[in-house]
Amino acid sequence: MLILPPKYEIINISVQRGVRLLNITKTISRFLTDRVGGIYIKNENTGKIVYADDSVKQAYEGLTEGSDASQFLSWEYDDSDYKKNEVAVFDQYDVATRRFLLVRILIFDEDEVTYRIGEIVDVSSVMELQKDVAESVSFLREMDQFKTSVLSLLSKPFYMLIPIIKQYVTGGDTIIVRKFGEICEWYSYQDDNYITNRDTLGEKTKEALEAEEGDFFTGGLFGDDKYACIFGGHIANTTYAVFGKCVEDDKKKTANPLLIHNLKLYLENGFMREEIVYESEHDKMTGLYNKGKYIQRCEEEYPYLDSIAIMNFDVNNLKKINDNLGHEYGDLLLKRAADSIAKVCTLNHIHGYRMGGDEYLLVIANPKDGELDKVVKDWEKGLEELNKEAQLLEDEKARFQCVVAVGAVEGKKPYNYEELMHRADELMYEDKKRKKKPGEEIR
Repeated sequence: MLILPPKYEIINISVQRGVRLLNITKTISRFLTDRVGGIYIKNENTGKIVYADDSVKQAYEGLTEGSDASQFLSWEYDDSDYKKNEVAVFDQYDVATRRFLLVRILIFDEDEVTYRIGEIVDVSSVMELQKDVAESVSFLREMDQFKTSVLSLLSKPFYMLIPIIKQYVTGGDTIIVRKFGEICEWYSYQDDNYITNRDTLGEKTKEALEAEEGDFFTGGLFGDDKYACIFGGHIANTTYAVFGKCVEDDKKKTANPLLIHNLKLYLENGFMREEIVYESEHDKMTGLYNKGKYIQRCEEEYPYLDSIAIMNFDVNNLKKINDNLGHEYGDLLLKRAADSIAKVCTLNHIHGYRMGGDEYLLVIANPKDGELDKVVKDWEKGLEELNKEAQLLEDEKARFQCVVAVGAVEGKKPYNYEELMHRADELMYEDKKRKKKPGEEIR
C-alpha cells in the first residue's frame, strides 16, 4: 500500500470510462484550497486522465476523465524517468494558462497498473513577489552605487554628474542646458572631456529650457540627433533641462522617480554652490574668469604643468569708442571681445580671463600638439563672425568693428612661466602695431 504524507485528505476516487472500477483509499494532496492547487491522476500506460478535481478542470477547459493528458498539461510531454514512490517536484511555466506552477509528481502501482498522480500549485503571485523583491534589491543596490558615485563629486562642478546621468538614466549621450543670469551654456561629455558651449538665449535654447519631460528636440546644438528631455527645473538664478539622446524615435526616456529626484537634488545643490563660487571667480560684465581666479591658478597650477600655452589679448580703440559713443558702447566692445574668447573656452583645460580694463588672457593647461594653433584660428574666426553679426544690428552706433591684438606662446616643462608671459606681452604689442590704423594711438 502507498503511504503519502498525513497532511493530505482522504478521498474516494472512482475510475471510469474504459478503465475498470478502482476502489482506492489513498492520501491525495489538495495544497491548502482548491483555488491554489489541484489534483489529477493519469494512467501511465495509456496516457489518459483517470481523475481530475474541479480545480484542474476549471483551469484547463475541456479536460475530463479520459482526456489525453499531454494535450492539456504541457509538462506531460516530458519523458523524464521519475522513480516510483518518490515525489518529484519542479517549477513549470504553463503557456496555456500563463501561470507559474509548482508541480509534484508521484508514480505508483495499483492492481498491476502504473499511475501518475500530480499536484498543481499556482505560485504566480509568489513568483511575481519574488520578482518585485529582486527588482527592489537590485534597485537599492544600484541606488547605493549611485549615491557613492555622486557623493565623491559633491565638491566638484555640477557638469561632472553627466557621466553618472548617462550611466543610470539616459544610457547615451547627455546634454545639460543651463541659463544662469544672462549666460546660457550647453554641457556635454565626449571622449573623456567635459565640453561647454556658450550660447545666446536664442529660440532653440529658449525652447530647450521650457521643455517638459518626454519632449523631443533636434537641430541647433543638438545637431542632427534626436534628444528627449529627461527632467528640468528652476532654482535661484538658474533654469536648466537635462536631455538624453534617443535610440528609437518613438521611445521616451524614463527612469525611476526616486533616482530622478536624487539627481535633481544633487544638480541643484551644484547649481547653488556654483552660483556662489561663480560670483567670486568671474567678471560680472563679461562672464570670463576674473583676475583673482587667475592669481589662484598661478599659485596652484600654471607654473607646474607639463606644458602650457598662453594667449595675451588687448582690445583696440576702447578709449576712442568711450569718448565718441559713450561708455555704454565701450562696454559693448569689451563684451564682444570677451565673447570671442569664450567661444574657444569649450574644454575644461582652457581658461579665459578678464585681467582688467581691455586686457584679456587665455591659458591652455597641458595643450596637445597643435592645439594652440587651432585655438588661435578658431578665435580669429569667431571674432570675424561676431563682427559680421554686428553689421546687422539695428543700432547703427553698435556696428563698429571689434579689433583685438593677440600674442600667443607655448612652452614645455621645464618652462619659466614669467618669461612666457613676458614674451606673450611682447608679441601682443607687435600685433597691436600691425592692426593699428593711421592716426590711431597705441595704448
